[in-house]
Amino acid sequence: MKNNQSTWKTCYLVLGVLHVVMMLVIYGSMFQTRTWAHSYYTDSQHNEQAHWDEFRQAVTEIREDENAPVLRKVPKSEEPPTAILFREHFLMLLAAATIFPSILFWATGLMFVGAILTPNQIQLETDEEDTKQPI
Repeated sequence: MKNNQSTWKTCYLVLGVLHVVMMLVIYGSMFQTRTWAHSYYTDSQHNEQAHWDEFRQAVTEIREDENAPVLRKVPKSEEPPTAILFREHFLMLLAAATIFPSILFWATGLMFVGAILTPNQIQLETDEEDTKQPI
C-alpha cells in the first residue's frame, strides 16, 4: 500500500465519518432513554413513585428494628434516582457519553491506521552511486 498523504487523509476522513455515526447512535440512544425514563416515571400505569415510597418506608422500618443485620440509610430523595438523573443531570450524561467513547475511538482508530499504513520494513538510505548497475 502506498504511504502517501492522500492515503492518510482518506483514513482520517473515514475515521471521522465513523466517529460521527457512532456519536449519532450514542446521542440517539441517550435521548430515547431520556424519553423512556420521563414517560416511565410519570406514567400512572407503572406507578414507580409508589414503589419508591414503599422502599423508603421499608428502609425506615428496618432502621427501627434493633435486630436488623444491616442498618441502611434512608434515601433523602423523594423521587427515584433514575428519574432525577435523567431530568437534572442529563447534560453531564451527554458529556460523559461524548468524551469517553471519543477518546477510546480515536486512540484505537489512530493506532489501527498507523499499524496498517506504516511500512513493515526499514528502508535504509543509500547513495545513488551504490545502487547503479554496471552496463
